[in-house]
Amino acid sequence: RSPITVVDSDTQLSSIRRDCGELFLGSASEDEPGILSGEASSLRSELLKRRNSAAAAAAAAAAASGSSFGGGQDRQASSIEYGSVSSCRSDEVTSSPASVHTNFSGDAGSDRRRSGKPSLFNCYPRKHGPFELLIVSQPEQHHRARYMTEGSRGSVKDRSQQGYPTVQLIGWSQPASLSIFVGTDVGRVKPHGYYQACRVSGKATTCEAVETEQEGTRVLEVPFDPQKNMILNLDCVGILKLRNADVEQKRGVGKNRKKSIKARLVFRVNLPLGGGNFITLQAASDPIVCTQPVGSPEMHRISMMEGPCHGNEDMFIIGKNFTKGTRVIFQEYIENKGVVWEAEAKVESEYFSQTHLICRIPPYGNPDLKNPLTVQVVIHCGPRVTCPNDLSAVTLLKAAAAATGSDSPGDLKPSLSCVSPSEFCSIGAVWES
Repeated sequence: RSPITVVDSDTQLSSIRRDCGELFLGSASEDEPGILSGEASSLRSELLKRRNSAAAAAAAAAAASGSSFGGGQDRQASSIEYGSVSSCRSDEVTSSPASVHTNFSGDAGSDRRRSGKPSLFNCYPRKHGPFELLIVSQPEQHHRARYMTEGSRGSVKDRSQQGYPTVQLIGWSQPASLSIFVGTDVGRVKPHGYYQACRVSGKATTCEAVETEQEGTRVLEVPFDPQKNMILNLDCVGILKLRNADVEQKRGVGKNRKKSIKARLVFRVNLPLGGGNFITLQAASDPIVCTQPVGSPEMHRISMMEGPCHGNEDMFIIGKNFTKGTRVIFQEYIENKGVVWEAEAKVESEYFSQTHLICRIPPYGNPDLKNPLTVQVVIHCGPRVTCPNDLSAVTLLKAAAAATGSDSPGDLKPSLSCVSPSEFCSIGAVWES
């Protein structure tokens, strides 16, 4: 909080009331030592009293309206609208008053209040009493979002890739509508800055979605069908990627600010209780990576086709789609027996990149190798694996042949020429001369 000097004039008092009053009251308390004097101190006391009176009136109104539901339990009707929920975990199960609020449709101060719906920046539990909003089938972990200048990328599928995310409303059989928007991937659930929900329609689409806008965020409204046990198979939900320049211009986001490529689908339902009261339930999915997935690893060139059976030789591999945690496996495969031997090569992290790596050939299991043996080199990048082919075949030779060159089917020369930085500099000097 910036220091506030002593105020002597009416003009400065008006400026505090207009510009700094809310900030000052939000961070001060009645027991805090005074930092203003005279008229300014009186102004602070008066504003504090007004704020406390308004809070007490709101609590009394909530208690009166809450007596018709839940056996007369006190309910803070308006505080939830201003983000006073202590917990922001969407998977929380609670019966607290946090999910009960009143309809603000009579106030035309904002789009949120004109629509009569709670703010998208507020957090609500997924269960309240007998009512629960359950995610039966989670969306896929990787879905490439659609850019504004391209066609549809299809609906978000579930983890099995055979269906779509499924949501069920438990304990409620009256008409209700499910609201869907794209939220942040971590922390407090709120609308995402760079991704929004979009409607996907097609011949095979089973659910009807209406696209609306609330607080600058696209929201899909999908009605529940009581005849289907209040279960929705959401095959109409896509993810749209907004232009970075538009977002930064609209919200003032700095160019150096980290942009998250993950998002969550947020599901929300408002259940009317009568008398202007509503119960809001909210559930958020697991994070979804919204960028293009990395393809399978590929090997284009390797630096040697023959090597000693005792290993300890460096091999250079050039390819693409190498990711963090890449493993290089040498294995011996025998037809009708499968893999009879395999060992992992040590990858030098210092020289690792997405298109090339350096690894140390592991020693063969039998050091007394008498005849040349062909093994396969396989690269594992998470669940993706390269397919063995002739390019990945390496012939292991016995130690004597590798050392002297005798009894060798070929010279132990790498298929790629590799020079040290000093040799490269000397070659460059010769070229210049």
